[in-house]
Amino acid sequence: MKTYSRILLSLALAGACYGHINGDIYTEALSKIEANSLRLKALGATRDADIEATRAGQTLANPELELGYLWGADGGPDRKDIGLSQEFDMETLTGAKGRVAQAQRSEAESIYAEARREVLLEAKLALIELIGCQSAENLARERVRLVKGMAEAAVRLNELGELSLIDLNKAKLVQAEADNTLRMAHIATVKAQRAVDALNGGQPLEFGYSEFPIIMLPSDFDDWVMGALNSDAAILAMQSSMEVSEREVSLAKAGNLPSFTLGYSGEFIEGGTLNGVTLGVTLPLWANRGAVRAAKARQNALRAAYDDTLLAKREELHSLFDEVNSLLQLERAYIEATNVSDNTALLKRAFEAGELSLHDYLDQSSYRYDVAERLLAIRHDLAVAACRLEANRL
Repeated sequence: MKTYSRILLSLALAGACYGHINGDIYTEALSKIEANSLRLKALGATRDADIEATRAGQTLANPELELGYLWGADGGPDRKDIGLSQEFDMETLTGAKGRVAQAQRSEAESIYAEARREVLLEAKLALIELIGCQSAENLARERVRLVKGMAEAAVRLNELGELSLIDLNKAKLVQAEADNTLRMAHIATVKAQRAVDALNGGQPLEFGYSEFPIIMLPSDFDDWVMGALNSDAAILAMQSSMEVSEREVSLAKAGNLPSFTLGYSGEFIEGGTLNGVTLGVTLPLWANRGAVRAAKARQNALRAAYDDTLLAKREELHSLFDEVNSLLQLERAYIEATNVSDNTALLKRAFEAGELSLHDYLDQSSYRYDVAERLLAIRHDLAVAACRLEANRL
């Protein structure tokens, strides 16, 4: 019986190397989650509201209409005044406001893209957890089958007088423990499935994978990391914010230019009428003071934050790259060690023939199961690290 050989082989075939995930078993599930996620719908509505908000305030100021009626003193003639004026500010005329608004719309899209990436990353990690739980449940089920065969053999040996009652009871306890382990593994799978369903807007999501996909590690980190950083949602969002700050500096500079008011004024008196054109100039002596310095200070702060984020992100990716590489080597070592020392069938035959004590049989069998569990844990950690390493692809 090659029970553990099948387990280890399936684990080995599920993960040879890493880089982008081949065929990506997560794509369809993540597409459904993106369509159904209540959080993403709320974030999308917020983005749309922010974009609409940028469209306000890009026009000229409202025209001003002034009406006046003055009564004449001591029986003199009354006077009627009318005035209509329109202010023309340089921020609007030069298009500075429009460029800021356009940059803010791009920023809103970038912020949403970053939030979307975070939601999908959480969803993919939840799917990885579900795969791990399903794999652990399958492994526990295999162990139950193995232990059940051992317990049946123990009953036969006890009936033949070749196994003591104490050892028989021990075999039954081991079987009970294996059954409980399977129950706990099933509970964990149900919990992981519910977490996935919650991310899918509360709708059930079928995800029938119980093995991790094949992953491949890029051969050179320096060549790969530039592309990863250039497509990283957080980096792109910060670049959008920096573009907004640059446009705001131009807007603040335009605010230092005079604004003009052009209008019509009429004065109506009995026996005579006066009307004509008016022109006014507003000199920005105080209202805009310090605006350019403030905009430049914000721009410098964003540049410093961007440089820090870029360095931190590169170091994070480097650490993840090294972690994936180390886990791959550890995985291969476990697979090679277990493939050359599979004595499962020999142990079963020796125990059923009475040539191996129950204690030795359980000790050797438990070792194989423990190795399979550790290999599964390595595969889970490998999938998590690989997911975070390529989060920019989401």
